[in-house]
Amino acid sequence: MKDHLNSGSRVTKCALAGVALFATITSMAGCTAPRHGPFAAYRDAVEVLQESAERSVRIEADEARRAFIEEASASDQAAASAVAEGLRLRISDASSFAYNPPATPAVFLSMEAASQTLGHLNEAVALHAELLAQLAAGDLTSPEAIDAFAARVNAAGADFVQGLNQASGMIGGETALVIHAPPEDLALVSTVVAEAFRQHLLRSQSDALRRAITAGEPAMRVYAESAQTLIEAAAIGERQRYTARIAAVQEALETGGLQPQKRRKHVEEAIALYETFVARMAALETLHEAYGRLPEAFAELSDAAGGAVRSGEDLLLLARDARLVARRYDTLRSVEGNE
Repeated sequence: MKDHLNSGSRVTKCALAGVALFATITSMAGCTAPRHGPFAAYRDAVEVLQESAERSVRIEADEARRAFIEEASASDQAAASAVAEGLRLRISDASSFAYNPPATPAVFLSMEAASQTLGHLNEAVALHAELLAQLAAGDLTSPEAIDAFAARVNAAGADFVQGLNQASGMIGGETALVIHAPPEDLALVSTVVAEAFRQHLLRSQSDALRRAITAGEPAMRVYAESAQTLIEAAAIGERQRYTARIAAVQEALETGGLQPQKRRKHVEEAIALYETFVARMAALETLHEAYGRLPEAFAELSDAAGGAVRSGEDLLLLARDARLVARRYDTLRSVEGNE
């Protein structure tokens, strides 16, 4: 099977980040300057989540596509019409370039939409984390550099909002999830946040970066909740495929007169389905929990910005979750390599 899961280097990176974060937190009492350590650890954890989440949903999209082709190829003539409807675009006469997705999209199209939308979301969050890390480290030295970086963050955020709005009907329709469309003006670097960044740079105001983080907390929460919904869509797709496939295997096993060799093949198939499903669901659940941790870890950076981290618990837990995500994918790679 194609290797989607080369994540070993990320485990090492995140492990080192976790150690560095703990050392930073335990040595920060009494200092008022922003501390780069927590920001770097946050950025590294976000990078691991980004790669693992996109890999996860990509796997689900590829599996859904393969399952659709297999099922459609085996369909009788009556079922062929439903297959075609799942791919039939609705062409609009309003514009030469306008079209709408199928009225009842095939499952793999929903997973493709989830994969693309999650990619835009993760790009925005990762760029935002890098912006914060560079601000805390003093690597951005002009308002123009801040504005240019902020524009990249918000452009990725706008792509996410547009993608989620376009995909909401497809994802929600196939998975029975309720997709809450974010506001069109949702930005991780709002006008207020951008001004606080400039104040941090130009006037060395110790609380400016802290204010910027606090102002960005509502947007970060929307991003995290949206990511969790997309991960839930992937999990529902995985459950649907497992249920259909194990039912087919069970039916085959219950057929009378099977030769031992044929029966053995079906038993091995059932074992493979079991092991793969358990590994994939464990990885998806860990991702879901990690995204749930993201807003609190982000909020904790406001204390690091002021030089006084209270306990660092959420930052440490996010780093831990990121390491666990990478290990889950090592396990999944091993399981799928044995299929």
